[in-house]
Amino acid sequence: LYPYLDFLIRLVGQGAYLQMQDGLLWAIPLIPFHAVLVAGVLRVVSGRAFADLYVAAACAMGATVLLGLLTDDGIQPLALLWDGRMGLKVLYRFDALVLGRSGLSLMVGGICYPFRHYVARMGLVCVGLYVLSTAGFAWQARGVGYDYAEAKGLEAMVVRALPQPLSPMNWRVLVEDGTGHVHEAMVNLKRKAAVKLPEEGATRAARIDALYKPVHMAVWRVVDRYGREGEDAAEIRTRAERAWRAWMETPFGWYGRYAVYDGVLEKPLGGGSAVCVRFVDIRFDGARDRANGEYVVCPAENGRARVFRPRGEGFVEVVPVMSVDTV
Repeated sequence: LYPYLDFLIRLVGQGAYLQMQDGLLWAIPLIPFHAVLVAGVLRVVSGRAFADLYVAAACAMGATVLLGLLTDDGIQPLALLWDGRMGLKVLYRFDALVLGRSGLSLMVGGICYPFRHYVARMGLVCVGLYVLSTAGFAWQARGVGYDYAEAKGLEAMVVRALPQPLSPMNWRVLVEDGTGHVHEAMVNLKRKAAVKLPEEGATRAARIDALYKPVHMAVWRVVDRYGREGEDAAEIRTRAERAWRAWMETPFGWYGRYAVYDGVLEKPLGGGSAVCVRFVDIRFDGARDRANGEYVVCPAENGRARVFRPRGEGFVEVVPVMSVDTV
């Protein structure tokens, strides 16, 4: 749980949190140093040998960092040395089966204390096999995207398969065709027939699960990243494309990789005079927590961008803690 304490960065500010989230506490080179801190605290609490606690803490943190690297959100594996993020899109951020297997191993290990080492090893083997199987599902889901692009005659620029909650068979497939269009489908790799939409009063999990269709019945939605096309929309489309590309060059560019056009603001933000463009992360479009995926990008000097997030009835700028100008 130690790496997840980075949520405390929110106390510094939203810009600091977005920039440093999944960073310092998740950096692979810093695992030995974090393990010293964790082992020291456990040493005071439990009174056990520091060496044993250090090895356990380092291994646990290494496993947690590896699982974070396998998610779509990813981590900053080389924080302080490199500010880039990596996410292999194999596991959902909070995979229920991984959490369940881990919790079961802890419970069984506590009950069968003399055999706890064997229980822990079996738990690791089970999680490892599960990760390998989901990697195969990820490959299969990407194949769905490539097949769709070929059938539609698209010059697929990028095909992504994003793991989803509830089942390792549920995937969100995105195809970016290189012209600003994003093709999206939510599929279940195992189903042969669509799940009947649940009646009123059904659980939220049941309603969400019903959205994932069999591959042969996939419903593809096409969204334009820069807004609709047409002569009357050419200026807005140009503004949106410039804003998105400038956003990608900021320390918050990672959060715009799935963003699509959502409109323009009538009034400039932050004391500027330029037209600002609103984007929404396609993963949050239509969701109950849609605001978590909304961003506003305003042009700044030298072709740069200022990024804002919604707060209450207005917007607040997310300011980077540090940025390095490149020549």
